[in-house]
Amino acid sequence: MRTFILLIFGLSLLGSCKKDLSNPTEITLGQEEGMIETIDYKVLEGTIFNADTSAIDLNNDGILDVEIISGGNPNGLTGSIAEARIRSLHPSAKLHVNQIQDTTFYYETYQFTSNPSNGEDMVILSKSFSCRRESDNYEVNSVAPKFLLDPNVYGEKISFGSSFQEVDLTFVELNTSSFEPTGLVDQGVVYYGLTSHFKDCWGFPMNTWRYIGVKLFTPSGPKLGWIRLQLLSSSKVSIHSWAIQN
Repeated sequence: MRTFILLIFGLSLLGSCKKDLSNPTEITLGQEEGMIETIDYKVLEGTIFNADTSAIDLNNDGILDVEIISGGNPNGLTGSIAEARIRSLHPSAKLHVNQIQDTTFYYETYQFTSNPSNGEDMVILSKSFSCRRESDNYEVNSVAPKFLLDPNVYGEKISFGSSFQEVDLTFVELNTSSFEPTGLVDQGVVYYGLTSHFKDCWGFPMNTWRYIGVKLFTPSGPKLGWIRLQLLSSSKVSIHSWAIQN
């Protein structure tokens, strides 16, 4: 009877030890031990008109988890410069991010001038929004939480307690502007609106390999992983590999 009890205790202890070893709560980015790694090198280079995309199945279960997109115009933004972004494809796939309190500054002015094409009198109403205080004339417009991709390097660690979110984020936010008639004409003077957004305070490092941490909820429990990639320009991305815990 005593031998039987010791045997049961030993098997139980062995099972609990095996569980702890196979599902650590922390991983080292770039480390292959205990991970299922997939190497699939490719370069994405889309345009503002045609996106180049790559969808990743982190644990090879037939469900796509994360998508990396180069180019396209998903938000109807004005301008001719393509952007690259990364997004979660379902709520169970989350990306490692930093959360900040983002302050937007605002300045409005107007200028009387003449249209160089036809000489008509015109007024330009300028509205500028910036992630930094460009001058003393700028006032705080808003303060809001903002998620940023965390561009980790090889050897850094992430854990189940790290910050993960289901997000759709650009790697580098580009400055944009628009110029168009307001529809207002007063005593022959045509009013135009110039709206500028300066958003280049935050950006992903370029021309260096970085790791985006991931957290994937599966039927067998949560798993940690990473995607190794390199941003070559604001829209061009090189993908090397990805990995997820066994």
